Amino acid sequence: MINRKFIRQVGFSKWIFRYSLLQFRKRVLRRDGCMKLPTGSKFIVPRHSPNASEVFVTNANMDWGSEALFARFSQPKRDFLDIGAHVGYYSAYLSPLVRCCYAFEPDPRNLAALRANAALAGNIKIIEQAVSSKSRSGKLLSRRNRM
Repeated sequence: MINRKFIRQVGFSKWIFRYSLLQFRKRVLRRDGCMKLPTGSKFIVPRHSPNASEVFVTNANMDWGSEALFARFSQPKRDFLDIGAHVGYYSAYLSPLVRCCYAFEPDPRNLAALRANAALAGNIKIIEQAVSSKSRSGKLLSRRNRM
């Protein structure tokens, strides 16, 4: 489904160009995308992930400034916790600016892309668990297993 508000925020011409390029790569070439983030790191845009596609379409300004805010507070002697890392966008974005990124991701569907992005960065450690304020086991619910 097309998000018209998102298109207006990005700008129609930029959106149509970058979205068309992304779709060509995904559907015709059947390849993941790869882009250089503003912090200098590379990021693999997995073709199976619609949320990661927004990173490419917005040219790594997906959350309208929060990336720059995180970068401003990052320091080479500090670590970054990416809780709910998905495919590792924030970890990849901030990895050149911090000592180590810890990417917490419980969903096995995201782990292959997260591992690929972590390998490019070199200082991302993947923890295949969810984070909660309570110490106990639970079941990960997704759209596929709710029905």
